[in-house]
Amino acid sequence: CLFSLLLIQIEEFRNPFKAMYTLYMASMLILDDEILDKGDEKTQIYAHVFMVIYLFISAIALINLLVAILSAIYMNVVEKSKILYLAETINLRPMYKYDKRHSYYVSAAFPLTVVLIPAIPFTLLKEQPEIINTVMLYVEYLPLMLFSLLLFFIMSLVLLPFTFLKVFLHKFLLIFRRNTVSYTHLTLPTNREV
Repeated sequence: CLFSLLLIQIEEFRNPFKAMYTLYMASMLILDDEILDKGDEKTQIYAHVFMVIYLFISAIALINLLVAILSAIYMNVVEKSKILYLAETINLRPMYKYDKRHSYYVSAAFPLTVVLIPAIPFTLLKEQPEIINTVMLYVEYLPLMLFSLLLFFIMSLVLLPFTFLKVFLHKFLLIFRRNTVSYTHLTLPTNREV
């Protein structure tokens, strides 16, 4: 409407429907430059200024629309990926479930799987493979437990002097600060108050 009121001298802006069609064509970059050069000099300046403003605003609106569409698509993809991830996790869970007979095959780390290969025929041929399974689980996790325990003791021994030093410095600073505190704000009771 603003275009049709200010640019009444230009044929393409005389009625609001023609003005909207011309602006639509301008936003699609299908506009003849000579259209804006019709009329007097003041009308031409208004036409160029308003066209630049309209194209700038319409470009921003189209970019916002594109961003909104892409973010909606992204949110759908994220939701579907979470659902697919959880579904795959649920499908894999029975594979890693503890089995009384053969769980030491699945739970072993790579280097131990090579060592445990000779035990496979015994668990397959035994009538009660639960005992072999339990023993093999102890064999698997005993080195890991011993390594963790050793690492804990080494770290404790390494950190022990630092902790004693920190405690000593803390106590020293507490004692040093206590001696430097001024007691001038305290008053002694007089004979009348006693």
